[in-house]
Amino acid sequence: MRRSAIQFCNAQTASQDRHLYAGIKLATLANFPAVCAGIAVSFVGNRRFVFRSTSPDWEDEAVRFGVLYGAIGRIHVTILFIGTDVLSVNATVTFALATITQVLCSYIGARVWVFSARA
Repeated sequence: MRRSAIQFCNAQTASQDRHLYAGIKLATLANFPAVCAGIAVSFVGNRRFVFRSTSPDWEDEAVRFGVLYGAIGRIHVTILFIGTDVLSVNATVTFALATITQVLCSYIGARVWVFSARA
């Protein structure tokens, strides 16, 4: 009986390993296109409804928006790492702080850099 339990555990581990691609779980990889789609929808919503941009250079705005969101993502992860792993602050508190920072950086960055009126 004990041997079969070990074999079952080994089979489960082998099964889980098939869900990896280059050391990354497929769920993580599947999240990437979802994040890209979310950023694209966010760009359109911010451009059209929040900042009402009429600039014909929407491609430049899209690139700046992507760069901004890349930087914001790094800031978010850094806050989570420092808060939870380095300072051992409660994960919920750290996540709330990271989210507030993300929202502020997103609005200010979009207003000042992405959708600002350019002469």
